[in-house]
Amino acid sequence: VDERMSQKRKRSAQDDLPQDSRQKIAIQFTELKEKLADVTEDQWMAIPEVGDYSLKYKQKRKQDTFTPITDSLLETRTLANTDA
Repeated sequence: VDERMSQKRKRSAQDDLPQDSRQKIAIQFTELKEKLADVTEDQWMAIPEVGDYSLKYKQKRKQDTFTPITDSLLETRTLANTDA
């Protein structure tokens, strides 16, 4: 049983090793990182800031939402306006 478990561990350790087809992300982006050295200061300043626009969108959408009023509230308001 111990021998079988140790073989299982060895196989799983071998599976965890990176293969040629599965490169690390850092290796994949090495060329792009090197190209960043050629970026001028003006180009760098022209890159837009990343912000969280989701909250802004949700707030705008919330303002545009139509919420219907109940009939009883409309009737009460109508009676109050006619009495005045």
